[in-house]
Amino acid sequence: MRVVLDGRPVGEHFPGIGRYVYHLTRALAEGAPALDILLLHDPRTGAPWRELAGEFPHITPVPAPWSPFSPAGQAIVPRLLRSLEADLYHATYYLMPYLAGLPTVLTVYDLVPLRVPTALAPAWKRHLYRLLHRLAARRAGLCLAISQATARDMTELLGVPPTRLRVTYLAPDPRFRPAQDPADPARWKQRRGLPARYVLYVGINKPHKNLERLVRAWDNVMARWREAWGERPALVWAGPQDPRFPDAIEAFRRTPSTCALGRLPDEELVRLYQGAELLVHPSLYEGFGLPVLEAMACGVPVACSERPALSEIAGGAALLFDPEDETA
Repeated sequence: MRVVLDGRPVGEHFPGIGRYVYHLTRALAEGAPALDILLLHDPRTGAPWRELAGEFPHITPVPAPWSPFSPAGQAIVPRLLRSLEADLYHATYYLMPYLAGLPTVLTVYDLVPLRVPTALAPAWKRHLYRLLHRLAARRAGLCLAISQATARDMTELLGVPPTRLRVTYLAPDPRFRPAQDPADPARWKQRRGLPARYVLYVGINKPHKNLERLVRAWDNVMARWREAWGERPALVWAGPQDPRFPDAIEAFRRTPSTCALGRLPDEELVRLYQGAELLVHPSLYEGFGLPVLEAMACGVPVACSERPALSEIAGGAALLFDPEDETA
């Protein structure tokens, strides 16, 4: 069987989707050695497809230098797909070639702009977002949702019948695990110049991530800190900084007892989790919330917002709070 897996939505703008596509490709290659995987990729992104193809001979990278946002791609990619003579196309983003001409599976991660309107303005962009999501869902024979919460949103907001939905949960990379030597986190923090105690936030600074409110809440906590509680911790942010939303970046920078590290490779991120006192995930909306599972896999306590996907993924193993209440 020949399957086309669309790896084009990978890069700085799609950090979560890139992780999903990479690990999905690897898992398919490991679990189905008889499957012929044709991997569409944009050679300009520098994604590690050559590495995967070198490891698994049944993965064939297919250059497709058209962004999912490119109107030209809507005309060119369907012709490319037909020329590959594949049996199935797996769309990994809603901006897919809508005239693919192949049986199609679509992965949907979340519907952020439809649940958090401030995440996408003005209103005409949200209407277009809804329209294109509906079009993608209708073109696909089956839609994969990464949580029950996302599946319910797809039925409620896009009208996708439950019979055409399957929930396929995500999982942390096996590298995310507790430190083998309990002394390792302290040594690593010292080498990196990090504070001995810190609360960790992992994610980007988009509005629905609620970073500005987290910073204000942290500032309030630090103002009431008592020496009897021990050494004052820091709030550490690991993740890309989207320049389109500078207010959250500036609020973080001017708040005392904070430290922004930017985007880290997984090897460093694992160590950062292992050394944390707590992961805080204050998002107003998520389709899944992978940092929650990554932290738990590293043995780190989690406090996260009580929104549907996060409470679903946490499964009663996290402290839940109202993400709109800065005193929570």
